[in-house]
Amino acid sequence: MMEIPLRLIARKDGSLVYGVPVWFRLVMASMCAVVAVALLLGGVASSVLAWIVLGLLVLGVLYTETWVFDAARGSIQGTVGFFPLIKKHEIPFSSIEAIMLEPYARGTVPGGREEAESRRDALTEMRSGAENRSSHYEGLKRKKLFIAMIIETHKGERYLIDLVPARQAHRLDQTARALAAYAGCTFRQAES
Repeated sequence: MMEIPLRLIARKDGSLVYGVPVWFRLVMASMCAVVAVALLLGGVASSVLAWIVLGLLVLGVLYTETWVFDAARGSIQGTVGFFPLIKKHEIPFSSIEAIMLEPYARGTVPGGREEAESRRDALTEMRSGAENRSSHYEGLKRKKLFIAMIIETHKGERYLIDLVPARQAHRLDQTARALAAYAGCTFRQAES
């Protein structure tokens, strides 16, 4: 799974923007241009793999994920998707119950013992900022642990804002707290 690092930026107008950084688009566009030129110079006998890589790079350029926290409007505007198929959300600050961090373990059965153990492990990794694995082989056996930043409304609607590996989630904790304070809502973190 490719992980796109979302960043929190404060704008001059006072709003906060959490989304795909400009450098990501520039890197994707540059790589796309290099592969496209190589394909054009290579002629008709270009490999299928090169065309697949070019297609994936084009998708990287067209992908957008931006969450604008705007105090002047009193809402969050979310824009997610591939241009031109973009889904937009507007969530009023007054409808937000909490911004929270929840552990998630890919490959576990919801409600099972293994899921509960994996959720505890994810929280431990987030808090320590490093993986506590005794060997590489043991790391391969474990489920991939993540921490999700979620906006939950009073109506129970949930919006996934970001999902990062648990060992890298210390940044997500700081971001979620800052966004909750800005929106004037509760910050919640799952307990182990």
